[in-house]
Amino acid sequence: MKKLISLLMISCFIFALSACKGAEPASTEKTTETHDHTHVVTTAPQSSEGVTEETSAEENNSQSEVTPDSGETLDKVDSDGIYQTNHINKIDVPCADEINAAQSAEVKIIIYEKYEAEWDTVANRYYNELLKCKGSVPATVNYNTAEQMHEYLKQYKVDQQNVFDGQCDLYEARIEENGGDLGVKLMYAQWRYEAKREQALYYIGVYEELEEFSN
Repeated sequence: MKKLISLLMISCFIFALSACKGAEPASTEKTTETHDHTHVVTTAPQSSEGVTEETSAEENNSQSEVTPDSGETLDKVDSDGIYQTNHINKIDVPCADEINAAQSAEVKIIIYEKYEAEWDTVANRYYNELLKCKGSVPATVNYNTAEQMHEYLKQYKVDQQNVFDGQCDLYEARIEENGGDLGVKLMYAQWRYEAKREQALYYIGVYEELEEFSN
C-alpha cells in the first residue's frame, strides 16, 4: 500500500513538472509579440539634437537648394578689370566693413539690401550703355556684330533673371516654412547681394572688353 501511494505521488510530481515546462513557450511567445509591437509603433531614430534622421535629411536637401552657393547657374565673373575693381572698392569694401560691425541679423539684412540695390543700379547702367553701342565689336563665341551683341545681352538678361527669380522662390518658401527665421532671411539677403554683384560685374566686363577693342 505504501509503495502504491509512493508511486502515485511520484507520478503526480512528474506530471506537475511536465505541465510547468509546457507552459514556458506560451510565455515566451507573448513576450516576443509585445516586443515586436513596440518596434512597429516606434518613430524614426532621433539624432543627438532631437530631430529625426528623415527630417534632418530633408532639411539638408532644402538648404542645399536655397543656400547662396546654390546660385551656381548664375555666371561667375573674373573681376580683374579696372572698372570692375573700382566698383568692388566702392561697394564690396564698405559693405564688408558694415557687415563686420553689425551687431544683429536684422542690421546685416538691411546692409545687404542697401548694397544689393547699388549693384543693381550699376548693372542696369552698364547694360543700357552696351545696348547703345554701334559699330565694330570684338568677335566672341556669342556674337560678331553690335546687333548680335545686343540680342545676346537681352537674352542673357532674361535667362539670368529667370535663374534669379527661381532661387528667390526657393528662399522665400524656405523662409515661410521656418516661420520667418532670421538665419534664412540673412542667407537670402546675402545671396541676392552676391547675385546682383555677379550680374553687374559681367556687364562691366563686357563694357571693358568693348572699350579696349575700340582703343
